[in-house]
Amino acid sequence: MKKSLTIKDISELSGVSVRTVSRVINNHPNVSPKTREKVQEILNETNFNVNIFAKNLRVKSIYHVIVSVENQNTPYIGQWYMNLFQSLNKFAKKYGYNLILHQVNHSDEDCNSIFSQGLGDGLLQLNTRKKPSRCQAQLDLSLPTVTLGKTLVNRSIPYVDIDNYDAIFNAVSYLKQLGCKSIQFYLGSLDYTVNEERQQGFLDSVSQHKLEFELFTDIRTFEDAYNLVMNLPEEKIPDGIIISGDEKSIGVLKALRMRKISIPDKVKVIGFDGIPISEYFSPSLTTINQNSSEIAEAMIESLRDIFEGRLPKSKIIKSNLVIRETTEHTANYKE
Repeated sequence: MKKSLTIKDISELSGVSVRTVSRVINNHPNVSPKTREKVQEILNETNFNVNIFAKNLRVKSIYHVIVSVENQNTPYIGQWYMNLFQSLNKFAKKYGYNLILHQVNHSDEDCNSIFSQGLGDGLLQLNTRKKPSRCQAQLDLSLPTVTLGKTLVNRSIPYVDIDNYDAIFNAVSYLKQLGCKSIQFYLGSLDYTVNEERQQGFLDSVSQHKLEFELFTDIRTFEDAYNLVMNLPEEKIPDGIIISGDEKSIGVLKALRMRKISIPDKVKVIGFDGIPISEYFSPSLTTINQNSSEIAEAMIESLRDIFEGRLPKSKIIKSNLVIRETTEHTANYKE
């Protein structure tokens, strides 16, 4: 049985990039007449079967944008990422962009799938590693790209982020203000640039405030957080806990309740994300709000600049600490 050709095959036959082939198929204007004719000739000669997205194009200027979320050894996409995707979609519709949510583990198979189908005209990368995989690097360099957080693979790629260092530094300062003398920080993998920045903010703040501390990494799920707190020796229970991720704080709160440790009288808890449901945790969660709607708008605007030939700019979004019941019975803290 004859193998069906992919956009990657067409790219090799015509001697142009996958991105250029995709643009020819999607009738985008940013292709020279000579190149368009060359690619179209190969498409005609091979009877290439255009994917369903290209077949259904009704507006000549539509762009298909891949929103890439890495599977960080968890069975689901986190609530914060889903909220961010909804906000991205809202702002993308303003310009007629079609978003394609793609959960990957950045294996060669995932990468080849994206390129062979030619689905994307742009990429919004929601996870940035200190040492990007071959797949992430190839995607970043082959498509107009905006990342959430700084990428080290190509420093010219625009990014949107919050000041993660300051966010954690200030959270520690707030706990110090409330009288905490020992603080623990539960963090995910240090393979990600965002976590390295948060770690440094924590270490500098506890050092400046002369606080006792412990740092735990590779805490990826609420089960990990729950098991960590449940297994802490009594003498290791801190005055304050900061968890990088609101959902993981569910595990911390449950474990403290199971151990009959009062929140916030005995232990004060701060999450990180600002997902809407955190207000309805019991007790309601004090959290560092990343302002996902503002992040989403900035990412779409930056990608639009690239599509329309303007120089995109990276942007830092201001976060804010939302005070609730896991740190104060009466939320009266002023930033």
